[in-house]
Amino acid sequence: MCKVLQIEDLTIQNVSIMNAAEFTGVHIHFLVNNQRFQFLVGNSQSPIPLGIKHTFSKKDTCSLCNKKINAVPVGQQLCFYLQKNRQALLDFFLKNYPSHF
Repeated sequence: MCKVLQIEDLTIQNVSIMNAAEFTGVHIHFLVNNQRFQFLVGNSQSPIPLGIKHTFSKKDTCSLCNKKINAVPVGQQLCFYLQKNRQALLDFFLKNYPSHF
């Protein structure tokens, strides 16, 4: 079972936020523990947290959910730890990167 995310416990680095071409919203790319993730957020005016996928460049075990993840594109699977806590993560990005929403 996933514990509740304490955003202050995570070191989020290399944040990149881009408008999504395939839906109304944004793609947020970021690193946690040197592992890359992609957060899909719908409707940039009233943001809705959608999904958070692993986007690892090589096969690795996720430091957050402990799942073995293949490299992209095969390894683009949801991170259940971040997925369960997606609202807290969205709140973090809304607070720290407001100009992108």
